[in-house]
Amino acid sequence: MISETSLALAITLPLLLCVCILLSIFAFLFLRFRRHRTQQQQAFEQELNQANDKIATVERQLAKYPKVWGGPGVHNTDLADSDSNLLSSYCDLASSINIYLGKWIVYGSSSPTIKDSVARIEALLFPEPPPIEFITQGKDTSLFPNPHNYTPEEICTLLENSRTRKPMFHYILFSILLKSISVEGNPRQSLLPLQPVDIYALDKLRDLIRGVECMFLSLLPYTLLSFEMWANKFLGSVFSKVPVYISRFAIRNAERPSPDYYKKTPYLELFNSLFEPYFRTQSAPDKLQRAADMDGFLDAAIQHGLRALGVGFDKIEYRWGARRDGFMAEIPQLHGLYHSPTEPVQAIQVCDGQSSNLVGLDTGHHLATLRA
Repeated sequence: MISETSLALAITLPLLLCVCILLSIFAFLFLRFRRHRTQQQQAFEQELNQANDKIATVERQLAKYPKVWGGPGVHNTDLADSDSNLLSSYCDLASSINIYLGKWIVYGSSSPTIKDSVARIEALLFPEPPPIEFITQGKDTSLFPNPHNYTPEEICTLLENSRTRKPMFHYILFSILLKSISVEGNPRQSLLPLQPVDIYALDKLRDLIRGVECMFLSLLPYTLLSFEMWANKFLGSVFSKVPVYISRFAIRNAERPSPDYYKKTPYLELFNSLFEPYFRTQSAPDKLQRAADMDGFLDAAIQHGLRALGVGFDKIEYRWGARRDGFMAEIPQLHGLYHSPTEPVQAIQVCDGQSSNLVGLDTGHHLATLRA
């Protein structure tokens, strides 16, 4: 007969064996799970370190860019010369154009009257606009903006008169060049050292930022002092920085020899053809020097365009003002626009414009006759 002890052992030993097996399985799974978690944690920490390294690299790269230029709501002593940078580039453009015209173009009371052709002016300044495409939809694709709506006959008359020739050339050059360096112009005709699709995207980005900014200003209460302080800090530091950092890339490229010389070619050809009847000399050495000087004021226009693109204002405007009898606007006023918590739009005049007084000149009678 089997004893009670043997029966107990026969039952207990298999149970103990099963318990040992289960404990071994649990221990194996626990160690494996712990090892897996350790590997996951190590992988996560490795990815986190890589991300931190990338962030540090990006921050070092951004540190190489010039800081965001000033503007409303940006209180930083490093940015205090923002308006002077913008103003300086605008003055450089005006000076380079003025020097070119004074050096190479015949004008003034002592110069002879030169006959021009209305058909020539119309062909050069009023050609058929290029076909509309995706990146030019909704944009003015004309070459010559002509803000005061001079007719070809009026332009021809003012150019033929030696005393109004230089003001009219100023007007033509500034209106064409300022459009060619704006992201709001035709990307295909831009002088900016960016690809047309990038200019189109930058213009849309700025519109989007201005739209979000206007939404904040319209939905949130203006009366709260705390909000006003927040808005000045937030709007001034965020909404202006995105396009500014993009423009920094263009400025850095512009400091190097530009591969985009082909962008200048249409303007070099246009201005050479426009000035052709009015050049002082036609010698070969003078032609070479004229080309270099013309290239110089195109470079000045590009540099100003990059400055205007990177400034901390919401928008830059060139204001020609209303056309007035007896006066001709040569250089438009330069204004920086921004949105504030208290007013939808505020403008700062960065630079005054320039006009010529035509009173007493024969051309006034000619223009009145043309308008009649």
